[in-house]
Amino acid sequence: MQFELEGVSINKDAIGAKVKLTVNGEQLIQEIHGQGSHCSQHSLVVHFGLADNEVIDNVEIIWSDDYSQNFDDVTPNQRYRIKEGNNLSIAISGCTDPNSCTYNPVATVDDGSCQYLPPNDILGNASSGFYKTETYTYNVPADSHVSWTVEGGEIINGQGTNSIQITWDFVEQGRVIALESGNSCSNSEAELVVNLHINNLSEDTSIARIWNEALLEAIRGDYARPTVHARNLFHTSVALYDVWAIYESTKPYLIGNEVHGFTSDLVEFEPTESIAASKEKAMSYAAYRLLVHRFEDSPSADTSLEGFNLIMKQLGSYVCHASLIKY
Repeated sequence: MQFELEGVSINKDAIGAKVKLTVNGEQLIQEIHGQGSHCSQHSLVVHFGLADNEVIDNVEIIWSDDYSQNFDDVTPNQRYRIKEGNNLSIAISGCTDPNSCTYNPVATVDDGSCQYLPPNDILGNASSGFYKTETYTYNVPADSHVSWTVEGGEIINGQGTNSIQITWDFVEQGRVIALESGNSCSNSEAELVVNLHINNLSEDTSIARIWNEALLEAIRGDYARPTVHARNLFHTSVALYDVWAIYESTKPYLIGNEVHGFTSDLVEFEPTESIAASKEKAMSYAAYRLLVHRFEDSPSADTSLEGFNLIMKQLGSYVCHASLIKY
């Protein structure tokens, strides 16, 4: 038999209280305590094994040195609950989750019988891109309500309806979770995992935008250094613009020019790939090397580098800081 105690004059978990059973003239006693081993704790429910004994002579709940309660005619093979000062009550097994379709409001012990509305599938793209806006739908009856949760993105429209719009962030994988609530119960969560890739960008999102967003994320994780980050923003924009300008046959800002007394040469070369592919690679290598160097001592260096490496990995680009490969 089991006893679950709730203290009033002592602590609510009744730690320190004792339960004493008298069975066939013999006494069994257990104390409630919160001790345990590493990352664990003993149960607060007191359990007695009675073998074949079917008669309990007496149950004494010793709440403290000054107060105890005695109970006779207690039936074995039950789980009892008692609040200090009250009578024993038999614990009722059932579903204790009010969101379940089989919720039992009088149940005190969850027996795993909870049942929920069957989940539907979340409809929408399971493959998207950074900063892309997608629509996701979860079909429910008219009298049901849908609560959405998104990881790796932001809901921009539709919360509380069966269809939402999400703008994805700069992450490798996102999750869409839908929880349907009907008149009396809800479903278990439906989930859709969305893989985000740089090859699935929307038409108005360029590789320069992706590197600028990666830079902004790195700045958010760094110290508050306005002048330093103004320089980081400017130098990154110069690197990206100059690469673009070279491939677009437009005059670069720095390369091949004299700027504030600094002179650099633009060495002619022939691209080994298409202009679009060469431009994307060269811009990425330029931004990657600059940002890895600038944020190597940041307090969030590991997180920032993970983001930089994610872009290069999804582009299929080999990361080598000393590379002299021309594109």
